[in-house]
Amino acid sequence: PPRRRHGPRWREGEEGLYSALPLLWALLSSLPAGHGGTRAAVVRCLGRLGQHAHATTLAAQRGVMQSIIALLADPSAEVATACSVVLPRLLGSASFVRVVGLNEAPCEEAEAEAAVVDGQLLHDTVIAPMVSMLLEPASASDAADRPPHFRLALMAALGAIGRESLYAHACCRGAVVLALSAHLGRDELSQEYGCAMRELRSLAAQCGREGYIAEGTTEALCRALSPQLAAEWAWWLVERPELLEPTAHKLLDTSVNEMLELALPHALPSITLLGGLAQRGVHRRGERGRQAGEALRQLAQRLHHSEAGLLIPHK
Repeated sequence: PPRRRHGPRWREGEEGLYSALPLLWALLSSLPAGHGGTRAAVVRCLGRLGQHAHATTLAAQRGVMQSIIALLADPSAEVATACSVVLPRLLGSASFVRVVGLNEAPCEEAEAEAAVVDGQLLHDTVIAPMVSMLLEPASASDAADRPPHFRLALMAALGAIGRESLYAHACCRGAVVLALSAHLGRDELSQEYGCAMRELRSLAAQCGREGYIAEGTTEALCRALSPQLAAEWAWWLVERPELLEPTAHKLLDTSVNEMLELALPHALPSITLLGGLAQRGVHRRGERGRQAGEALRQLAQRLHHSEAGLLIPHK
């Protein structure tokens, strides 16, 4: 699309151009599933128009823009792949996120531009729902509707969103790293394992280019994000033990014990707090509160400490 200009005549022209958004969506919906290449091209056109649209136009076509994420589960792998490229570019725009991703109803352009988008808000409204979609078990009906390539497209989209500068917050990138790391327990020859490692390395390289870490390696990235990652590593002792070795060896280039030692200062407060709340009958975090004692026991056993000896130096 041409560069934006101000003035009523240009705005009228732009509105005419972007009025094609619902027409493109109708075209996409009408094309047979077997026309994957053509449908993928339409998805790219939708994304291109969405990237350059004004906030008022986005508000008017909010339903169309929000529907794009559903294309990650499209029967065509070509369409899902196109969506995994288009979606991060759209969500990498603060204006798009303000209007399409955060508001329950259309708003004026001035209101959208004034809305504050911080890291925690991006995590809660963009990253967390996608992570849940990736990690939480699907219902029988959802699982039947989702094609085999859905998870790969979602992983690629999540990794690309993490590389966008808008999401250069520890809470956002930490959640992305954890979500991708959850697939390292797969067979190393599997597509999911390969996709997870590819996205993690790409994210590390991007953080290196940004200067967030000195070297663009997964080890440097994980150490920089250890406050966000370490507590989960400790919980994996009782929840996902199969993830410990691949995370330690492939991402941190270290042993499991050294990784858990790194985790201690960040993990112990969470474990002791949830354990204490569970003992008092407060089960705000459900299963984790009940498993806190076992997590502490296994952590102490693994690191050759008593439970008391583990806690005292880290108060």
